[in-house]
Amino acid sequence: MVAASCHTKTKETGSSSAQYNDTVVTPADTTYLIGMDIPEYKDLPRQFVANHDRSMTYHMNLMESFEASGYGTYSTRPDYYGGSYIDDNGNFVILIKGNPSDYRAEIEERIKGKDVIFKQTDISFVELNEIMDTINKYISDKRNNKVAQNILSAALDELNSQIRVGLKDLNPHSIEEFKENVINSPYIEFEQGGYIQLE
Repeated sequence: MVAASCHTKTKETGSSSAQYNDTVVTPADTTYLIGMDIPEYKDLPRQFVANHDRSMTYHMNLMESFEASGYGTYSTRPDYYGGSYIDDNGNFVILIKGNPSDYRAEIEERIKGKDVIFKQTDISFVELNEIMDTINKYISDKRNNKVAQNILSAALDELNSQIRVGLKDLNPHSIEEFKENVINSPYIEFEQGGYIQLE
């Protein structure tokens, strides 16, 4: 199971400073969008494309700066870093554990830009990954255990600063068993799990 370091936001969580315009993007305009061959991408507003392109550059700059500073792995990210994602308007959002204004100058230097949205969180990216590691280790070590076999998925959700755990049998008893045997954390959100259907 892996944790993504940056992804495009897919659900509505609030307003943002950037606004869409009415101009439609032609397929040729989307060449710098990841997955531009996906049909839904062909009618994106130009402003979103411009924001998304800038945000991807910021993300790459941030990851490269972490590498250069010795923070290159999930387990060595800075203590203040809570994660990052691209919101519905294509803007780059960085989550900060603590007061975002304390780290604004450093982040702007790392991303080589200022068009970034800061949001506060109370858990770091490293701490979230430690929860993921605990879950993954339990699944690996106890694969024949009924609690482990009930865990169908676990994913790091940077948008909401939590770990999403999919259970085959989702009920109060199975959730309690998970908390008692695997880990009990307020940053875990339980949901109905499902198997991936292969065609």
